[in-house]
Amino acid sequence: MGGGRYRRWRHHRPLTRDLNFAADGQLFGRASCNRYQGQYTLDGDTLTISRLAGTLMACAPALMHQEDKFLGLLKQVQKIERDDTGALILVSESKQRILARRE
Repeated sequence: MGGGRYRRWRHHRPLTRDLNFAADGQLFGRASCNRYQGQYTLDGDTLTISRLAGTLMACAPALMHQEDKFLGLLKQVQKIERDDTGALILVSESKQRILARRE
């Protein structure tokens, strides 16, 4: 990856979630209402995310639910792919996907 910022998109509308992969192995971004950070390692197409932590602001219940789902899925990511447009596809152990496009 070599670092870069990606925003998660769904139904052609940007959501307030993003993924930032720093060249030094740091991962950080916004997960709906809270900010998060962690570490990642990439070995071929195997992506490991660890030490994920975040701020603890309270938000509307719908946003908190959305955030919990996103962070829970992010913790389970095992593989990374790219589609024909260059978007990242992060695949969890249960085969759920996070689609992220570069800004």
